[in-house]
Amino acid sequence: MKNQKKIVLILLMLCSGILCMDAQSLTQQVFRGTINGKIGVSLQLVVQNDVVYGTASYTQKGIPIDVIGSLNQGQIVVHELMPDGSVTGIYAGILKNGAINGIWVAGNKRTAKDLKLSLKKVSESTTTVTPNKDVTGTYRYSFGEELGTGALLVQQISPTKIAVAFNCFTAGPAFNMAILDKTVLSLKNGEAIYSSNEYGKCKFKISFLPKGAQVSYMDDAYDCGFGNAASTAGSYIKTNSSKPTFAKLDE
Repeated sequence: MKNQKKIVLILLMLCSGILCMDAQSLTQQVFRGTINGKIGVSLQLVVQNDVVYGTASYTQKGIPIDVIGSLNQGQIVVHELMPDGSVTGIYAGILKNGAINGIWVAGNKRTAKDLKLSLKKVSESTTTVTPNKDVTGTYRYSFGEELGTGALLVQQISPTKIAVAFNCFTAGPAFNMAILDKTVLSLKNGEAIYSSNEYGKCKFKISFLPKGAQVSYMDDAYDCGFGNAASTAGSYIKTNSSKPTFAKLDE
């Protein structure tokens, strides 16, 4: 009996921290099909609330590519991300009745054509996901220097607090900016929410994932004081886990 009490006490102590408390059982789905009716592709996706992540594999090459994106009222948008943050492809379509139908477009070409995307679900399984203990690092996306880039710097201060900063640019020739200096946010269940009324209603959520982050606006609150069409929203991959130097955003 004494040993059982000790075990319960230990579990309660562990569950008061981030690991036990935040573990989730999620559904992992595999979709297979074609791009443009010719290019075989497979998407292995985990849906976590309104965020989607996993890998894409092309039949010819078979090398998994990390993908991160969003799912909103059946509309799915997923970005292929290289380890340096380069976006090589975008999947956009409707997820309905076990199928994804829409388009695929190259992410790093200004004149890229929309190609038909047709995928069907071939399997489904359960996976357990636990938020990262430390989300410190640099997260990036890049459509190419002329097509838009973004950087998210993060430092974990405690299990429930992080410091973040953004440095995002739209495509040229305007290169409008979405800059957010170092700001401290609360972190809960792998998510942080930024809210401000300085320039109007501004609110967005940062969802931290196993290999990156997804940033999405909330409550139609887009008035953040950024340049025309500039935004922090997007799919970011973690390019390193070192403590960032926030002053770099000012260089």
